[in-house]
Amino acid sequence: MALSWNHGKKYYTTGSAERISSVKFKTDWEMRKISAYLGYGIMDNCEAFSRLGCVVVDGEGNMPWGSHGELNGNHGHSIGFGTKVTFWEQSPKIRWGGLFQVNWNNNLDGNLKTQVNGRTTSMHFDYGFTEYQFALGPVYKMKERLYIYGGPFFYFVSGNVKSKGSYDEGAGSIVSKYSWDINERSAFGGYVGMQVVVIENIPFCIEYQHAVAADALGMNLFLRF
Repeated sequence: MALSWNHGKKYYTTGSAERISSVKFKTDWEMRKISAYLGYGIMDNCEAFSRLGCVVVDGEGNMPWGSHGELNGNHGHSIGFGTKVTFWEQSPKIRWGGLFQVNWNNNLDGNLKTQVNGRTTSMHFDYGFTEYQFALGPVYKMKERLYIYGGPFFYFVSGNVKSKGSYDEGAGSIVSKYSWDINERSAFGGYVGMQVVVIENIPFCIEYQHAVAADALGMNLFLRF
């Protein structure tokens, strides 16, 4: 996914010199996540759920000082909750519903390698962000154990990044600190998925999502009781 790092502040000092400036740039991030999911049927047509897992985020992009950088992330944790509602049963084979979910991805950190004044340097990053998603669409029962579903969704991200690094400019070592807000403009996209009931009460789902600046592929295996 492509994210904008906005309203950035840069602070660095060499000797007694101090400067502050604003920076803004974009990065492409790759996120890998695995979670345990727990859902509870509040009513026949409404389910609340929560999830807990771990997440790794890597990224790359052009840095504000003009060079390319690659961020190698470490494991952080991901917490989320949401609800699914079926609001219209059009026929025995077609049901319409909606979903809302929020995911917090926190305690993420990593090291970024880049070039500053022709020298390779490494910066340490601490970051976290929140994802919001609203989705609507139908579920179609193709066979007794096979369902397909899809529809549009609305998605956006917010968060923050802090980093610290040092490099040699020739006249001495410079320690630099940065902070940014992470933003993605509100994005509409679409999703399509398939659910197969492997054995009774154990469905398997695979789903693909696409938006202007993001693509996602997810798989789930559930145990219903």
